[in-house]
Amino acid sequence: MINTSTASGDTLIDIHSSGRHVTFPDENNQSNQLRASVPLLLQPSYATSKSLLFDELRNFRISLKWCALDHSTCIGKFVSCFIFVFLVIILPIVSSLSIRIPSSAPANDPISYNKLVQLPESVLALISFFTLFRFFKTYGLRQLLFLDDLQEDSLFIRRGYSRELDKAFRYLACILFPSFLVEVAHKIIFFSTVKIWLPCNVFPGNIPLNSIMFVLVLASWVYRTGVFLLVCVLFRLTCELQILRFEGLHKLFDGCESDAGVIFREHVRIKKQLSFTSHRYRFFIISCLVTITVSQFGSLLLVLGFNSEKNFFNSGDLVVRSLSF
Repeated sequence: MINTSTASGDTLIDIHSSGRHVTFPDENNQSNQLRASVPLLLQPSYATSKSLLFDELRNFRISLKWCALDHSTCIGKFVSCFIFVFLVIILPIVSSLSIRIPSSAPANDPISYNKLVQLPESVLALISFFTLFRFFKTYGLRQLLFLDDLQEDSLFIRRGYSRELDKAFRYLACILFPSFLVEVAHKIIFFSTVKIWLPCNVFPGNIPLNSIMFVLVLASWVYRTGVFLLVCVLFRLTCELQILRFEGLHKLFDGCESDAGVIFREHVRIKKQLSFTSHRYRFFIISCLVTITVSQFGSLLLVLGFNSEKNFFNSGDLVVRSLSF
C-alpha cells in the first residue's frame, strides 16, 4: 500500500494507491461531523469506546448541576448538602413558625394542614436525597442506568433506550408543572392573607417579608418534589430498559434461526439486572410507601376531625400534595 500526499495551495489530497481512493479534507470533516451528530448509543464505536464527548448523559449532568445535586466534586457535594438542609429542613420550620393568621382570615386554623403537609414532604425529600447520594457514591450514573451493558444489546434496544433518556426530564416536567401551577395559585391566596412575624425585628419594616417567604416556600416545594420525582424517573428508566430487553427477547423467540444458547444467556442477563434494580430501589420504594400511607391517613383523620369549613385557602396544601405524590 502506497500513500501519496499532494499539496496545492491550501488543498491537501491523500491518494491511497492500493484502494484507488482519493480523500479530501472536507470529506473527513463531514464524516466526523456526521458521527458526532449521531447519539452515542447508536454509534458502532460504542461497543469499544464509552468515553466519547457526545453522550446521552450530558442532559442529566446539566440538570443535576442546576438542581444542586451534582456530587462529582467536593464543592458540588458541599453546595448540594447546604441547599438540601436549607430548603428541606430550615425553611419549612421557619415558615411554619413565622406565619400568623389575622382575625379577618376566611378560615380559623389553616396552619395545622400546612404543618401536616410539610413533614411528609420533607421526609420524602430526605429519603430521596439519601438514595441519590448512595447511588452516586456507590454506582455512578452510568452504572446506575446500565449504560455500560448496552454494548451487548441490539440496535433496537439501544435506539429505544436513547429515546427514553431524551424524554426522561420531559416526564419529570409534565408531572411537576401542573402541580406547580396549583401550588402557585394556593400560595398567592395564602400569603396575601397571612402575616409573617419574626422575633426581635430582624428585618426593617419596609422589607416585604410576605413576598420573600412566598418565593422561598415555592423554591422549597419545587426542590423537595423535584428530588422525589427524580428518583422515580431514574427507576422508570431502568424499568423501561428491561421492557425493551423483553421485547428484544420476544423477537429472538420469533426468529427461527435464533440459537437456544443466545436466548438462555439473554434471559439470565435480564433476570440478573432485574434483581439488581429491585435491590437498589427497595429501600426507597418501601420507605416512600410507608411515609405516603401514614401521611394520607393522618390527613384523612385531621380533615374529618375539624368541624371548620374546608376551602382552598386552608386545605389547598393537601390538594397539591395529592397531585404531586
